[in-house]
Amino acid sequence: GSGGVGRYHGGDGVVREIEPLRPLVMSILSERRTLSPYGMEGGDDGMTGRNFIVKKNKEKDGCQEYLVNIGGRCSGKIHVGERLRIETPGGGGYGIPNSEKDSKETIKDAMVRPTDSSTIFYPHASGSLAEYNSTQNTA
Repeated sequence: GSGGVGRYHGGDGVVREIEPLRPLVMSILSERRTLSPYGMEGGDDGMTGRNFIVKKNKEKDGCQEYLVNIGGRCSGKIHVGERLRIETPGGGGYGIPNSEKDSKETIKDAMVRPTDSSTIFYPHASGSLAEYNSTQNTA
């Protein structure tokens, strides 16, 4: 995941891809593309976010694509067949991990290992969204 390791792990970022149906002028204004979201009280920093235009290589046969990094602030044209790919940053972790079991590799493996074909296991959910979902599910 992209969240920082700590006693309380930082939240993971998300990946969004937007493909226009007609030529557009797009603008993006985003943060944490150069500096990582910081961890606190001994927690590790989260990963930075990235913004790309996904383009097709017209000179090669097949469906080869390449990424053009557009940085955190950009305005420009995007054409049909191209995609805007936004990778949001992960949050910083909080606190010193309790044990070696909380190492980065263990956390990374646990977050992406499917428990079956349709479910992804998340070892710990906390924060305002988790509290909101919990409240909604009990009401």
